[in-house]
Amino acid sequence: MRMTVKDEEAARVRKQNSPALKSGRGIRVEKAITINRPAAEVYAFWRRLENLPLFLKHLHSVSTKDAAHSHWIIKADHEFTLEWDWSR
Repeated sequence: MRMTVKDEEAARVRKQNSPALKSGRGIRVEKAITINRPAAEVYAFWRRLENLPLFLKHLHSVSTKDAAHSHWIIKADHEFTLEWDWSR
């Protein structure tokens, strides 16, 4: 992606108007997307643990056993897998 002078000026203004990070290091990243779905449907999607591996690359799977228990699997590399059960 190439930034234009206008984009750079807008980024500079946003940086001046946004509070600094507490640590004094790093950058603040802001991004907005529009999801053309009802809010209840989007909320339900984010609440389903089984959907987490769709956007968290290190997470291999999450299986919900019941309302209070789930099983998580992370693949750290080609040889290492970490699994655990979680209870609320």
